Amino acid sequence: MIVDQDKQPRRSDGVKKRTQILDATIQLIARKGIRGASHRAIAKEAKVSLSATTYYFKDLNDLISASCMHFASQGLDEIKQLGQTSRKTLDALGSGQGQGARKKLVSSISELLLHHVTEQVKDTQRRRFEYAFQNEALQNERLAKEWLLFQESHINLNKQLLQLFGSSNPQADAHLITACIRHIEYQLVVDKRGNIDQSMVAEMIQQLIKSLFTVNG
Repeated sequence: MIVDQDKQPRRSDGVKKRTQILDATIQLIARKGIRGASHRAIAKEAKVSLSATTYYFKDLNDLISASCMHFASQGLDEIKQLGQTSRKTLDALGSGQGQGARKKLVSSISELLLHHVTEQVKDTQRRRFEYAFQNEALQNERLAKEWLLFQESHINLNKQLLQLFGSSNPQADAHLITACIRHIEYQLVVDKRGNIDQSMVAEMIQQLIKSLFTVNG
């Protein structure tokens, strides 16, 4: 479980201000990277006093770490929503057997993942923050632990979904899907020339799901 270690406000206005600071930190890091973050720059971005950032967070490392955990928590909520949609899709498909049923299953999973990827890359700010978080984890041991927890939580949720869909090896498949989706999202965010279009993304996702569920044709 991801738990913040900094000062936790009790009053609603304190919670609001702390969240405001965390959201501003995410926005700033998405634009300038973690190296561009400072208490002063974050306070300006959040439109709060400099003392407010030092009141809720004892130092800059705490503030950056808390912003990563805040981001991770929001990301897990998005995956949980995908899980709820997937369960509804599975219920609608029923428990059919055979190659035809599996093709329908693959098609449905592929469409869900394509929609998920499309929505994720629309929010380039959050994706840029995510990549900054990932890169900084290579240098920062505390952030490395948070990043691994973030990744593990995503993989576990994907594993649960794959178990529902009847994967023969949900643990390995969860790692494969997570890695593939992150790669596709990254390519879409950094590709300014449009070398990867929607049809190519759909083809990559469908090919991945076909290989996992061994559907021919």
